[in-house]
Amino acid sequence: MRPLTNDGDVDLARKEAVLAPKLIGDFLRKYDGAALPKTDIAKMFFRQWVFLQNEQRTPFQ
Repeated sequence: MRPLTNDGDVDLARKEAVLAPKLIGDFLRKYDGAALPKTDIAKMFFRQWVFLQNEQRTPFQ
């Protein structure tokens, strides 16, 4: 890894670090540039995301 050289690099690194986990990254990309949803809508998103991830798994994964 190379050292960060300016504030732009630091900001980019922070954004990449936040978006790296798939669940949080998917959520933030969905609402990119928009207001975050109310709590009940956010909970529904997370429940659907977990359900879809479980549906895509095969029994041997």
